[in-house]
Amino acid sequence: MNSVALVAKQTMLALILLVTSCLYAQPKRISALYTDFDGGWSSAEGAGINPIVTNRSHNLLSFTYDNINYSTGANDPLLVTNGVTAVSGSFRAMPVITFAGNGSTATYILLPGADDGNANGFNTPLPSATPRGVLTDGINGLNIGTALTNLPTSAIITYNVQAIDINAISDAKPDVIVTQVAQPVTARDVLYLVNSSSQIVGDSIKIDWNTSLTPAIGRHSCDLFNLTPGPTNSATISSGAEFAQLKDFRMVGYKLSDFNITSGNAASVARLVFRPAGGIDVAFVAYNADAFTSVVLPVIFSSVNAVIKNGQALVTWQTVSEINSDRFVVEKSDDGQSFQPIGSLKAAGTSNDIINYNFTDFRLDKKSAYYRVKEFDFDGKFQVSKAVRVSVETQDAGLAIQAYQSSNVMIVKHPQASSRSQVQLFTMSGGLAARQPSPEGDKETRISLNTLVPGVYQVVWTDGDKRAFSQVLVR
Repeated sequence: MNSVALVAKQTMLALILLVTSCLYAQPKRISALYTDFDGGWSSAEGAGINPIVTNRSHNLLSFTYDNINYSTGANDPLLVTNGVTAVSGSFRAMPVITFAGNGSTATYILLPGADDGNANGFNTPLPSATPRGVLTDGINGLNIGTALTNLPTSAIITYNVQAIDINAISDAKPDVIVTQVAQPVTARDVLYLVNSSSQIVGDSIKIDWNTSLTPAIGRHSCDLFNLTPGPTNSATISSGAEFAQLKDFRMVGYKLSDFNITSGNAASVARLVFRPAGGIDVAFVAYNADAFTSVVLPVIFSSVNAVIKNGQALVTWQTVSEINSDRFVVEKSDDGQSFQPIGSLKAAGTSNDIINYNFTDFRLDKKSAYYRVKEFDFDGKFQVSKAVRVSVETQDAGLAIQAYQSSNVMIVKHPQASSRSQVQLFTMSGGLAARQPSPEGDKETRISLNTLVPGVYQVVWTDGDKRAFSQVLVR
């Protein structure tokens, strides 16, 4: 038998095994969700549909499955603040290993209608979102506002999952969540778990998106973007297709027992395979981190924190694993909703060690600020950490200082000093380099540069609770 015939025979055998092992399991639908849209947004099936239509990126914070509300762990403090009661949980979007096949002319990237600031059209330049990116963006990858739509049957997605906790097989919590965020089709998508040799472990499941079985639980306004032709894995946005489209949210959940995973076969599971039926519109496929205890993620954040130190915000984060990580971008927000980048740091690339990072924000001009860290891979994928908040004092908008070097002295021009006034110099990494009290009644403070190494310094003049900032290059 020649090699072509052998491959054909093996492919046919695999398809036969897949079909014969499929279960037409009726899913336990997710009947309600809660997200961080506008500080907290809930919606449920039937009469519980929220009349407010979301139009910006937002993250899934909790969901109701089999009449029990579960937290995803994405932002439990916000749930507590808003009085939402939920059983503790930890859910993350599954990281994509491979993305097979070519997209069709009807395959789109779906983005929230107002994310670009234009709710009724397309901006230039077009967004840089990618198929992989929209499946794993947001806090823990749970941004339900972005998606890949009309996936053809060839666009088979493989996710890396390992180390199943057999105690999770019999509990009440769902272990795999699948989203459908546009117009469902009658064809059934297939989910199945495989071992390291790509053989099916347990049973496959066909997802029935019949609207009577999985009714809508919310609505959103979104824009659709065309993709470049060719492999879905490397496709990019080529043009705008449709804007301000109203679409529905649907979600289903499955337990490991639905896949016929047992204590006897759980150890052999290596990957989850998602085989589209030709029309799925998926925001993410998420897993229960209490069930799948070892999932290979590009970067695993163990902590993200922000504190006030020396009058600046020190943002720190720690990773315990990095794979293919390129850089971290620190983002800041006044309201916890709209974030803007304020700086970046090079990532480790690939590491299994604990690595600590820090970034100092010198510009604190509001009473509070939110920070988060966005990690970018070398292939353009990214994930976003949780957001953390700090309370800061307000800078007097009328204050202004000037700093310049004169020989071996730095001269700082400032408003008339009181007995509490002083000038501080900080390195760009946040370390205190010098401190000099301002002469009371004067409008100028001089600082010796004899002990300072050349470089850029942040200059901070304080007078009690008032602050003003500048930068100076020491030569």
